[in-house]
Amino acid sequence: MIKIVFAKVKQIIEKKKLIFLQIKSVASITRYVELLYPSGLISKPHKDKEGIVLNLSKNKYVAIGFRDSNSSILGIKEGEIALYSTTNNGDIKSKIILKQNGDILIEGSSNIELNGKSKTFVTFTELDTALKKFTQILNVHTHTASSFGSPTTPPTPTMSIDISSAKTKTIFTGG
Repeated sequence: MIKIVFAKVKQIIEKKKLIFLQIKSVASITRYVELLYPSGLISKPHKDKEGIVLNLSKNKYVAIGFRDSNSSILGIKEGEIALYSTTNNGDIKSKIILKQNGDILIEGSSNIELNGKSKTFVTFTELDTALKKFTQILNVHTHTASSFGSPTTPPTPTMSIDISSAKTKTIFTGG
């Protein structure tokens, strides 16, 4: 018969590509248990997080999930999924939320990398402003020539385009 034990994490141990936890149950019994998680998703709970441990047999315990008080902070609705990381004191530092309407929200307190970071993205408004300014200059510029068919002078006014303000500071790609 499987028993359910409520416990707190006291230590995290990585051994042979597995994660083990030292836990202390509500009955003050300390055990080492393997942490189980869904395939393709690994998460390590912070120390002192409370969670569920299953007693599968005489000496076999596994941890399956931990309570997190951040679910209400994220404001997710039924059917939505949130993936996020926290500091040791529980502050959310980055998150991905899959919304009911199909939107995907990605927020980070630092950089966001999409398939690498060798290239930067640009923002529409800043790029549009720079291109409109350049187009205005292009539309009014003139060239002079000494006679028809002879080489012309450089345009007046000289033309250049500066899109440096359109460069994003926190989102990068390698694609």
